[in-house]
Order: sequence, then C-alpha cells, then structure tokens
Amino acid sequence: MPYVNINTHEGVSAEQTSALLGGTRQREGK
Repeated sequence: MPYVNINTHEGVSAEQTSALLGGTRQREGK
C-alpha cells in the first residue's frame, strides 16, 4: 500500500487521490 496522507497532501483532492490509487490498482491487476 503506497503511503497516502490526505493530511499531508491537502493540495490533492480526495477524488484525484482515488483516481491515482484506482489507476495503480488497475495497472497492477492487469
């Protein structure tokens, strides 16, 4: 699980973080 701290990355929106995580998971799944 990659380190993801919303508290630290306030500039990144939750949606963007979710999209990044989703994309990584899809890549790994494939």
